[in-house]
Amino acid sequence: MLDTLFPKASKKCFGLPLFGPVMEEFTDWLVQQGYVRLYIRAVLNVVRKMDRYLRRKGVHRIEEINSAFLQCYSARTDRENQATSSG
Repeated sequence: MLDTLFPKASKKCFGLPLFGPVMEEFTDWLVQQGYVRLYIRAVLNVVRKMDRYLRRKGVHRIEEINSAFLQCYSARTDRENQATSSG
């Protein structure tokens, strides 16, 4: 499904070191849940950024991800969003 929806982006998604192996299944799940193409694209972009962030933090396998990593990532993106919205 990922290849069909986003032929160019699918190569980047499949190549992600952490999430690449599950991207097809995840995309299928998003479609089954009724999410529209534009929303799926946004989610895939977040997953790509999260993959990069987690690897920089030393995560090498999905099994190593814990709530602390996700909270740090969320706080980081919140700060970035506040900085861009305040001008």
